[in-house]
Parts: sequence; C-alpha cells; structure tokens
Amino acid sequence: MIVIEHFSELVNIKDVELAGFISSLYLKVKGDMEEVEGFKGDFEYWFGGPVFIVEDMCDLNQITTMIDDGSGRRWTSILENSDSFDVCEYVMDGRYVQIVNITTDAGGNTYMVPRNIADQVPYIAESIEKTELLWGGNKNKQP
Repeated sequence: MIVIEHFSELVNIKDVELAGFISSLYLKVKGDMEEVEGFKGDFEYWFGGPVFIVEDMCDLNQITTMIDDGSGRRWTSILENSDSFDVCEYVMDGRYVQIVNITTDAGGNTYMVPRNIADQVPYIAESIEKTELLWGGNKNKQP
C-alpha cells in the first residue's frame, strides 16, 4: 500500500490522474483557509489521516468494517463484510473507488482502490450501495 501523508509526496504516484484527483481534494478542503506553519500540506491536518493507495488484495485488510453476527458486534475487513462509510463511491470515471471513514473532527483515512481490485471484492460494491442508502444517493454510480 502506498501511503501519502503530505502534499509534496504526490509526485511519487505513478498514476498522474490519480495524483491530480488527490491534489484537487486537498485544494478543495484547503480552499481559502490560511495554512498553519508546520502543517503546510500535511494530510493528517487537512484530512484527518493519510491517503492510502491500495496496490493489492492484502491491502484491503486495512479497510475495517463492522459486523453483527448475532453474538455481538466485531470489526472485520472489507474482504469479509460490507459496511456503510462516510464516502464510498466510484471516482475518476470509475477507475477508482474512494472510501473514507471519518473518525475524528479533522476527518479520517482515505483509501483509493483501483477498479480492477475493487471488482474482485463483492463487499466493495455492497458498501457503495449501503453508503448511498445511508446518505441519500450518490452522483457517482457505477459507470
């Protein structure tokens, strides 16, 4: 998994369009806000966590989900169970699935899952549907 913790690290992303998408998220959040010295470009400060770029199926173990299997609630991964998230949608004309789970006032981790990996895990498509139901629809339905 590639971990992007700072705006300056976007140059390390091979997929130029993905780097541009992440850059646009940063600029959208930053907006006209004044950068605080020491936090310039820091994704923990701006997003509440780094941006994780999934490279293989094993990386999906980092995306946690909650399941209630009758004996109580427990944490699993998106490889084992679907869940609703704060953001779970197709982006970049369906090339990636963006998953965000907000865990603090600042935000939370952002996961970018390439479509060729996402399509191998039915729980990702189910999570997109659950998230749409929770938040009332989504403009980024599967292209």
